[in-house]
Amino acid sequence: MITISELLINSTKLLRENNNASPRLDAEVMLGHLLNVERSYFIIHSDVLLEDKEVLKYKEMMFRRLQGEPIAYIIGHQEFMGLNFLINNHVLIPRPDTEKLVEYVIDYCKNMSDKILNILDIGTGSGAIALSIGKNIHDCTLTLVDISENALRVAKINAEKLKISSKVKFVLSDCFKEIENQKFDIIVSNPPYIPSHDIECLQTEVKTYEPRGALDGGKDGLLFYRRIIRDAKNFLVKDGLIGFEIGYNQGQEVSKLLRAGGYDNIQIIKDLGRHDRVVVGNLK
Repeated sequence: MITISELLINSTKLLRENNNASPRLDAEVMLGHLLNVERSYFIIHSDVLLEDKEVLKYKEMMFRRLQGEPIAYIIGHQEFMGLNFLINNHVLIPRPDTEKLVEYVIDYCKNMSDKILNILDIGTGSGAIALSIGKNIHDCTLTLVDISENALRVAKINAEKLKISSKVKFVLSDCFKEIENQKFDIIVSNPPYIPSHDIECLQTEVKTYEPRGALDGGKDGLLFYRRIIRDAKNFLVKDGLIGFEIGYNQGQEVSKLLRAGGYDNIQIIKDLGRHDRVVVGNLK
């Protein structure tokens, strides 16, 4: 038998020796998930003895983490915009920087008239972007598009968990190909934007475990921006908003693509690290 304190000390040491960036945090998050308790529980209950089956399950989780698998895939969920999303290896892990796009769109929606807004999310993955918007904006309809059937399954579960399925439509499609002829007030996307030749330079956690199809943006990383910007004109209302997450060095290039594609009011929004992270514009 081993206590909570002993298990956390031992696992933290192993993770630190494995060059983990946040060994104690990871150890506590995994154990908290296993025991279904908050991390604060460990402060008061450090001397609690764990059952053998709990220790065995924890060791399995530790093995996966030591191999480099992201915590979100191990525990099966990730917090985003204060909401809890189901996550598996068919979808990208939602990241805090992406919240910048969601926050902008939420503010934009709140400043619109009292109409019901029609919102499209291209490459929705877990649905984190669109569903977070839908959870915060009552008067909207959401169309979530992905080329991956497995990703759409995840998004559907998340919509059900958030209790907003009634205003969500799911479409299996390569960008706009299978979308019915309709107009949207807002189109958002966090498309693949890593240049193909840079994929192997990514952290092991990303390049080995996250879906490559959600990362690879073609030779220069701009392949999907070109496609979406070109085709979105046929699906946006006049003055409709288009918003992208972008790579840290892609602000100017994506802005140029938007300007050349017939959009104005183009803005580049920076993340907390002061890097370009979001580009938005309106269809002329």
